[in-house]
Amino acid sequence: MPSLPSRLRLVPRAKKLLWKAAWSAVEATAPAVKIVQLHARRVTEQAGEVLEYVRVVDEPAIIETQTGYIISRRGVLLEESLQPNGLLPNAPWRYGGLPDPSIVRCLRQGLCPEPQRFKRVVSLRHLWEWNYFVFYLDVLGKLNLLDSVGIEPDTPIVLGRYAKELPWTQQILNYSDWHGRHWVIPESDFVSADQVVYCRTRQNFKERLDLILDALHVPQQMDQFTDRVFLNRGGNSMRRLTNQDEIWEILLRFKFRMVDSAQMSIAEQIEVFAKTRYLVALHGAGLTNIIFRRGAPLNVLELQSRLYPSPNKMTSFGMISQAYGYHWERLTGEPESVSDDPQHGDFCISPSALEERLSRWFG
Repeated sequence: MPSLPSRLRLVPRAKKLLWKAAWSAVEATAPAVKIVQLHARRVTEQAGEVLEYVRVVDEPAIIETQTGYIISRRGVLLEESLQPNGLLPNAPWRYGGLPDPSIVRCLRQGLCPEPQRFKRVVSLRHLWEWNYFVFYLDVLGKLNLLDSVGIEPDTPIVLGRYAKELPWTQQILNYSDWHGRHWVIPESDFVSADQVVYCRTRQNFKERLDLILDALHVPQQMDQFTDRVFLNRGGNSMRRLTNQDEIWEILLRFKFRMVDSAQMSIAEQIEVFAKTRYLVALHGAGLTNIIFRRGAPLNVLELQSRLYPSPNKMTSFGMISQAYGYHWERLTGEPESVSDDPQHGDFCISPSALEERLSRWFG
């Protein structure tokens, strides 16, 4: 799972359990929240059956700014309002924060700080929403489903404060055809509305992403470009190569050039990855940029530690590659230390193994 920014510290586990019990007690005694279902579809997948839905809280409610949960005016926390698109082994509240239950008293007694008020809003709040991959696939990726069920495009759309704090989110929203939409980035502790729309999508990656690529004016038919790119992770990033010099020497022989997408604008990322025919990349959110190739031929070699969770399971970037017809491979390497965090630790890649893979690509 993506790691949380330091500003979003989780409450201690014991306190979180007490808060969860308090919210459950409120739910057990308060009247049921009025929910209208606009769409429901059961999707059978390898991991099990998943319900896709679009629902409306058809009574006054708030969106709590820090955690993103929808809470009815009577104090019922709607846990499903932050249900991620994918399958998780545990409930959403175990992965993120929970609102302080004292909000219930504030709501019932009218003591809460004055919120931003709307007649109707769409909540695009999501676990790990500030992650580059999640923002595309799971936040903006909900828009296609919402459009398909007839949610009016001028309905205000609520994002988290991260959308103002992270420069690339503003670039995406302003660069695309969506700059005219009513994006709500909360200034207060709550967003209040008479109706709140929320959803969970299980549309395939291509269905979710094509709408985004159209909005970003990403070109098609880029077959004539055959650039070779090594996507590195610079600065203080995690999951770096401990033997980068050795690996880079091999990549240079095969005429690759090195880029760090974290140092590029959205327009530059689109320009670079739309023209990339061969990509070697360290596992990370920057690999999301393979969407900009938009179905033109692309070979992807994803590098990661052999201790990475689910090493034998196709990564999300492998699934994107599958959706767009790319050729995707994975090459695993040795972690710097077996005590390292398997998801974020540094690792090394065998130079001979890399050279063998590239020789197969280029003959």
